[in-house]
Amino acid sequence: MNCYVLYTIPASLYSGKARSYMRKRHIDYVERSVGDPRFGQHVLPQLGRFIMPVLQTPDGALIQDTVDIIDHFEQTAPAELSAYPAGPKQRVVAHLLEMFGGEGQDPQDELRTIFGESRLEALLDARPRRRMIRRENREAWGAPQGPVLAR
Repeated sequence: MNCYVLYTIPASLYSGKARSYMRKRHIDYVERSVGDPRFGQHVLPQLGRFIMPVLQTPDGALIQDTVDIIDHFEQTAPAELSAYPAGPKQRVVAHLLEMFGGEGQDPQDELRTIFGESRLEALLDARPRRRMIRRENREAWGAPQGPVLAR
């Protein structure tokens, strides 16, 4: 094999993220569906589970998960413009946003890990209560409950 092979599901957002990164970095690769027989014959037995996207490197190594694929290229072939911010604080925030938005993680689980249970409860208790106030105002004013449609 002379180039990278990216095994994907074409409509997958995770696959799209890896595909987009590789295109923008001008990385030569061949995209194959996870339905390709080579995926079932060679990739699945090595991984031991179904996951995608999976990148097969020219030397045959397998890298699974979008973030790991991007990190692989960021570390082995740094670009002039990185996918991640340069500052350490900005990089942490970028990774947190990626976990919450891109990886489908529950933000409270991640914040609980970072801050601890008691600190997380204090942070959540400090949030504005706009929704509750609006709901109370609707009840007090006799406004209809639920969404109000414009006519």
